[in-house]
Amino acid sequence: MSVAKKCLVVLFALTSLLMSGVRPAFCDSQPKLTFYRYIKDLYYATKLPQAAQYWYKPSRLPMLQFNGTRAVAELARLKVGYVAKPNITFEVTEGDRCTMKGSGIAIDRGKQVPCTLDVVMVKEDEVWKILYYTWRAEVMRTQSF
Repeated sequence: MSVAKKCLVVLFALTSLLMSGVRPAFCDSQPKLTFYRYIKDLYYATKLPQAAQYWYKPSRLPMLQFNGTRAVAELARLKVGYVAKPNITFEVTEGDRCTMKGSGIAIDRGKQVPCTLDVVMVKEDEVWKILYYTWRAEVMRTQSF
């Protein structure tokens, strides 16, 4: 085998080795990433506009007009229904509307319970915004005698 052929074989082998090691990047959908970012930012939010920016315009505009104790109370209301570690498992996008279902840990008034999560997002000016989200959990009450 000539030197040129050996170099070509080595070059081909190295290229195929490099290409086999390259995997496609893990990609979540934009609505899912936006919701996850909202949950993270809500946890660390100290001012209402930090969380309000993720909401759809009819909800966002009144929030942005609040100030003083009303803004503090609204941020506290958003944090009461906080869902930790959300995991979106089902997602349907139809045009500018995305419906997602998943699970998480509801943190409500100091109690943590596993919950199911429903999220509806809409596209507003090419950016996904939260229309609403709810969670459901069943708390079993234990009695001691």
